[in-house]
Amino acid sequence: MRCGLARFFRNRDAASAVEFSLVGLPLVLFLCGIVCFGILYGTYNGVEQLAAESARAAVAGVNICESDNLARTYINNNVAKYGFLNPADLTVTTSPPPSPACPSQHTAYQVTVRYDMSASPIFQLAGVLAAASPIITRSAAVQFGGF
Repeated sequence: MRCGLARFFRNRDAASAVEFSLVGLPLVLFLCGIVCFGILYGTYNGVEQLAAESARAAVAGVNICESDNLARTYINNNVAKYGFLNPADLTVTTSPPPSPACPSQHTAYQVTVRYDMSASPIFQLAGVLAAASPIITRSAAVQFGGF
């Protein structure tokens, strides 16, 4: 019996398989984490860029209605360029915030983009992994009247 046990411990035929099983799982989990973070970062960046660029596009409007139309048109035309964003999950709110000095006069135009990411595959693993909130909200404001 001792001879068989000693031969078993000297045998190196499956050493690489055992080493791979110890290193392989953490490596795969690490790579999945990188991919999930990349998708999340890309989505956050896309929502922020849509809000900022649509607010800039709204500057060309002569009045509030035209600014609203320009901002929404910009978003509708460009949301498909962001690979991680689904247009059906996007909500846009445009509102000019009132001036603190004179509440009836508007000094800036604000675009708020809200994106619901709960249908994303990343949030299907929410019970297993710690995840951020699936609702992403970003706002951008531009002043009326130039400098």
